[in-house]
Amino acid sequence: MTLSGFARRCSTALLFAVVFLVPAAAHAHIRLDASSPARDEVLTVMPLHLRLLFSGTIEARYTSVILIAPDGARVPTGAVVFVDGSDREISLSLPAIDQPGTWTVAWRTAGADGHVLEGSYTFVLAPDTGTSRERDPAGGVDTTQLPAGDTAIPLQAGGHAHGDHEDPESVGGARDAIGRGLHFTALILLLGGVTFRA
Repeated sequence: MTLSGFARRCSTALLFAVVFLVPAAAHAHIRLDASSPARDEVLTVMPLHLRLLFSGTIEARYTSVILIAPDGARVPTGAVVFVDGSDREISLSLPAIDQPGTWTVAWRTAGADGHVLEGSYTFVLAPDTGTSRERDPAGGVDTTQLPAGDTAIPLQAGGHAHGDHEDPESVGGARDAIGRGLHFTALILLLGGVTFRA
């Protein structure tokens, strides 16, 4: 076999590997590891913040969270911000809420590779009439009235594990995966050409 024939076969094998294996690997990159409120948790008082911890570094520009009320209405929340010192844990403030029922958290994010994933989970609010989330006249929060767990302590993966959640869904489908595969293929061929020239 000539050197050019060998190089052609290697290039073909590499092309197939990139097109079919890289998109599948990207799909598995990011998962929701933990949250507060946790999946299926029953609360008597809505916390002041919603917090999500992902399995890897996430990109702020691709990250969004929507809170959906039991009646299907989208609830206005604060902006998504990264928890200090973390590149995979986010937080957003919640308004004062007392509507009982099943609440849905829908999230969307991407890792450094730009592969966008989305997922959702639910929790239940069953208010206890004897508990309230009181605010002081200056607009701050009286922390003596907060439920346990509504603090700024970072979430620990496994504390509220999401391992039994459905896998996050890839956004963009087959066309997006093929596009990423072709992009990676072009990059590898370019690098191969430069290396061969050198």
